Amino acid sequence: MRKNVLFVTVFIMLLFAVAIAAPKPDNAGMGNESEDKGMQGNGSANATVITNKERVRANIPINVSNLPVAAQIRTQIHQVFLTGRGIAVNPENELDFRYIRIITGRVLVSPNNISEESSNSADLEVTCINTTAKERCYPLVRAGVLYLDEERYNLRNIDVDNESATASIYKNDTEVGSIALVKVDKMDAEIWAGKLTVSGTTYYAYILGLQHQLRVTAEVQERVQEYKACGPKLPSVNATEISSCKKEGGRIYIGRDENGCPMAPTCVKTSCPPVTPVSAQLRVRCRNQGGTLVGGVDDDGCPVSQKCLLASGETAG
Repeated sequence: MRKNVLFVTVFIMLLFAVAIAAPKPDNAGMGNESEDKGMQGNGSANATVITNKERVRANIPINVSNLPVAAQIRTQIHQVFLTGRGIAVNPENELDFRYIRIITGRVLVSPNNISEESSNSADLEVTCINTTAKERCYPLVRAGVLYLDEERYNLRNIDVDNESATASIYKNDTEVGSIALVKVDKMDAEIWAGKLTVSGTTYYAYILGLQHQLRVTAEVQERVQEYKACGPKLPSVNATEISSCKKEGGRIYIGRDENGCPMAPTCVKTSCPPVTPVSAQLRVRCRNQGGTLVGGVDDDGCPVSQKCLLASGETAG
């Protein structure tokens, strides 16, 4: 039952995002506002995609019994992967086509909405942010909504990157099909083309990406390029490791190396001495001098106080 509550909450949030996915059109042409239900656009094609490779925080598969201490949050849309509209055409009958509206993304959910059943979902993940003294974890659910004409479907098992998108299609908690798309650039537009199968019928799908207020900005994209210098994605910490760590009275800690890149997650024991948080003055001074705050763990696996690493290689603090 709680699984249904979790996904119903997520889909309500995504439906709200659909309503604000694109600016309203002018009075010319498509005058039926109820037909598009908020997915109207201005003809521009700017699909929003956030890839797993671009994330720099550690993503930790979880079970409800070993969920790390989580920050108190309210359900809200965190990121949008892909939103757009188009048509699905039956290759055996050109007059058999469906109007498509789609939105997929990542939603922040309250830990209280995570049940034993829903915790096993492939779309559930948790992002943890570490400081020297605290760890804050945010449960996230990848979810999506697909409309074929007026019929609504839910999307699960979502996998989206810069070049492709796949998902399973569900109706009333029953899997009824799948969708697989690839991105094709046409006339400065991003078209997502591929196949959509639902209830035994396969269609050719063509979706024009729409702008969305939660899309990645150019400034964020530049920062993402900088983060990529840190190398490959962090090793994931599975639920067994988290459970074992918590049974030993520890917590998952993610330090940073001398380049400011996230290090592999480590289980920190409560027997470790307390770490003095970095003062606000040191943070400001380090930033003004062009330095980077770095930390990590010692040989005993205990976190060490962060220091300011300057471009010259010297440390301060």
